[in-house]
Amino acid sequence: MLFNTIKNKLQDENVDQLLQLMGYKNKQTGQATLGRFLEEPNTFEWLNNGSFDFLHSSKSFLRALAKTLGVSKELVETEIEEAVKKIKAIASFQQPYIFIYTNFSRQSEPIHVLAVMEGKRNIIMGRVQFVFKTVDESLKIISNTVQEHYAVSRGVLELWGKIISYQYHHTDGMVYLFDVRGEIIKDVVIPESKATIHI
Repeated sequence: MLFNTIKNKLQDENVDQLLQLMGYKNKQTGQATLGRFLEEPNTFEWLNNGSFDFLHSSKSFLRALAKTLGVSKELVETEIEEAVKKIKAIASFQQPYIFIYTNFSRQSEPIHVLAVMEGKRNIIMGRVQFVFKTVDESLKIISNTVQEHYAVSRGVLELWGKIISYQYHHTDGMVYLFDVRGEIIKDVVIPESKATIHI
C-alpha cells in the first residue's frame, strides 16, 4: 500500500526538486537511489535488500521520501515496523531445504562427478515464504513442491536414480519425511549421504 501511494504521488512531482528537498546535493546520486527504490515491489523488499548512498540508508530514504511527498507518517512507520519484524524472523531461520532420497548405489561413478551433481539432490527453499506461517501451512507448501518436482522429474533424478522420498528440513531444524505423493511419512528419518571433495 505504501509503495503504491508513493509511486502515484511521484507522477505529479518534479523529481529534481523533490530530491533537493530530501537533502541531495548530488542529483545523480539521488536519482540512482530513487531508481533502485522504484524497482522494488514493496517496503519489505526495499529494506531487506538494503541501500546506503552516503546520505540515506534504505530506511531513512523511505522516511524522507514519504515525508516530502506528504504521506502519512503513521502509514510509513507501520509498514517499516512490519517489514523489520519480517526481516528479523527470516534472520532467525535455518535454511529450509528438501533432500531427495533415491535408490542410488555407487558403482563406477567418479567421486568428482558425484560431487558436482550433489546439488541435484537438494531443493533449496526460500525462507521468505515461511515467515509467519504455521507448521501446517509450511508443510502444505512443501507437499505442493514435492508433488510438482516428482511430476516434472517423472520420478527419476539424473545420475541418482529413482526417487524414493523427500526429506524436508524446516526453518526450526525439524525434519519431515514426505513420500512421492507429497504426503508425510511419520516417525521416519533417512540419513543423508553427501558426495564431497576435500582439497
